Parts: sequence; C-alpha cells; structure tokens
Amino acid sequence: MFVPPADLRSGSARRVLAALLSSWPCTRPELARRTGLSAMTVGKAADHLLAAGYLVEAPGDPTTAQGRPGRLLSPSSRPCFVAVELGVQRTWLYRLGLAGEAAGVERVVVPMQDGPEAFRRAVEASREVLGDDAAEAVLVSVPGVLDAEQPAIVFSPNLHWSEGSELLRSLGRTFAAPVCAVQEAQALALGHLTAGQAPAHFLMVDLGDGVGSSIVAGGRLFGGPLPLSGEIGHTPIAGNERRCGCGALGCIETLAGRAGLLRTAAAHLPGVADWAALTAALAGRPLPAWLLPTIDALAMVLAGALNLLGLRDVVAVGPVADLHPEVVPELGRRLAAHALLGRFGRVECRHAPDRRQLGLLRAAIDRVLVAEPRRDD
Repeated sequence: MFVPPADLRSGSARRVLAALLSSWPCTRPELARRTGLSAMTVGKAADHLLAAGYLVEAPGDPTTAQGRPGRLLSPSSRPCFVAVELGVQRTWLYRLGLAGEAAGVERVVVPMQDGPEAFRRAVEASREVLGDDAAEAVLVSVPGVLDAEQPAIVFSPNLHWSEGSELLRSLGRTFAAPVCAVQEAQALALGHLTAGQAPAHFLMVDLGDGVGSSIVAGGRLFGGPLPLSGEIGHTPIAGNERRCGCGALGCIETLAGRAGLLRTAAAHLPGVADWAALTAALAGRPLPAWLLPTIDALAMVLAGALNLLGLRDVVAVGPVADLHPEVVPELGRRLAAHALLGRFGRVECRHAPDRRQLGLLRAAIDRVLVAEPRRDD
C-alpha cells in the first residue's frame, strides 16, 4: 500500500490518480489542468505514484510536442484487485486493474440461489480461474443496506442470507486482502462522477433487480449518520398489492425492478419468461401502454425525492433503463409533470452507462491505495 509522508501529498496523489481513470494517456501539464493543482505538485505526486507502481510512463509523440516530447502517464494495467459484483441472481468475480478489466480475461459467475455454503465453495474454486497473484484489495459492489466501515451487509431485501459480515470477511480470507465494499448505487454514482461531465448535484437511480439511488451534492456522495440512504425502492405505491422482499407490501421496486416488470409483462406478452425475451419483444416497437403506469409510479417516487432534496438532475442506470429507448425520456416527462420544479423550472432525466467498475476503482483509490488517514474524534 502506498502511504505518502504527508496528508497534503496524499490528497494530491488521490486527485492525480482519480483524474487519470477517466481518460489516458496524458501529460503532467494536462493533469495539472484537470486537477487544478500546480505543475510542481502534480509532478511530485506522479513521481510517487510511478514509484508505487500505480502509474506507468511512456514517451510522448515527438511529432506533436514543442521542444523535448512530454512523457505520457497512464494507470497501471496490472490486475491488482479482485472485483466482486454481488447480485440477486448471480455474482461476477474477475481481476481488475486501475486501467480497467483486461480484454478476454475470464470471469467467474456464481449462482446465488443456493445459499452461503455453495457461494463460499464457488468463491474458493474461482481462484483456479482468477489466479493466486496477490491482490491489493477485494472490491465488492453490494446491493441493499451496507455498513462500509465494518464492513457488513446490514439488510439485503432480495438476498437475506448475505446479511452480516461473514460473506465479506470470507472474500477477504479467500484472497488474503482487505475488503473495500461499496453500496452498488453509490458505486454507480462514483463511476459517473469519475468519468467526468457529471453535474455537481444529481440523484443517481439504479434500475436493476431492485430500485436504488444515491445522492450526489457538490460533487460528493451524500450520506447521513446511519448506513442507510437512497433506498427509494422501498417506497410504497397506493394500490400495489405485491409483497416485497423487505417484508412490506407495495414497494415501487416490485413494479419497476426487473422481476416486477417481468411479472407485469407476462400478463400482456404471453410466452415472455425472461429478460432477454422481454427485451427482444420490445425491440423496434413503440413503448407499450402497459409499461406507462409503472413509469408514472416511479416518477412520482422520484419527484418526492427531488422536492425534498432540491435537485433537478436525475441519472438513470441499469437494465430497466436500457430496456427500451423511450423508458428514460418518458420517465423525464413524467418527472417534470410531478415535481414542483417542473411548474417553473427545468427537470433533467438522463440515461447513463453502467460505470460500476470505475466507481469501485475510485473507492479503492480513496480508501485503500492512497487512503486518507483516519482520525479519532
């Protein structure tokens, strides 16, 4: 682990390394422009990161540089992490470097229906595929309510057997590395921020197996005193009689989550039994009328969040957002109709790609590679 000798240098190293995640290679002067740091500060931070093996350097293009060619910096492609994307139906494990996931590298897929012991055995067996190379950390994307400090899964409405600290601890034991766990909607928001061009304030909405969200204010994740935020999927909808995995009746994710949409679709599209079939059935066709009440219900829940938080921007990610080209635009129109801001201002609803990996890497920089020293109150 890289530990700079001073907090100021540590902060500069974090900014330089994070700035390189979105686009590389680039020169030190370009990094100074991206980060707002001085050329001298960037140079010192880059030297430390090169010595630690987190950056690599190559000569610049002599045909485009004036004078001596600059040297280009890139994140190291060394697969120094094990990434784990926990899911309700299946979990993916793979090797990951600061430059991303290497092309053609095999992933391990673990079914989640068989419980903790089968999961533990499958993770142990994954080492044959992932290799025994030392890992700096195990980066884990976690659905549900996460206490990242412990780390422990406090409550997982759709995967109750994963609750507690044992699953995360077992991952650390298997790969002999510290665990850096990130709530999945927060990982998506961190990835969107790190990619650049994100608004400073927005609500990230994860439309997948469940419906989750995370709040970004001033370019930073917002969190309260409890390890609980953004759980808008468990907002009840009047007239919805579906039982949710959390134990309540009528949660919006029983309508707008993947399983809920499949259940609704089955009443209108006989023979559509899985997500691939539903996607194929909607391809090239107008947005079906049976989907509109669900989009409207989701818009009302999100409008309440915008009214409370004073936000205008919503960023939608996930398989439900990808289901049809008109899902997100229709959600935006209905958001504008339901949110107070829509009466006198502008509400924005954008679609974004899944940048979970980038969010995990950003968390690894901040909490593992160039971690800010912890201070007791």
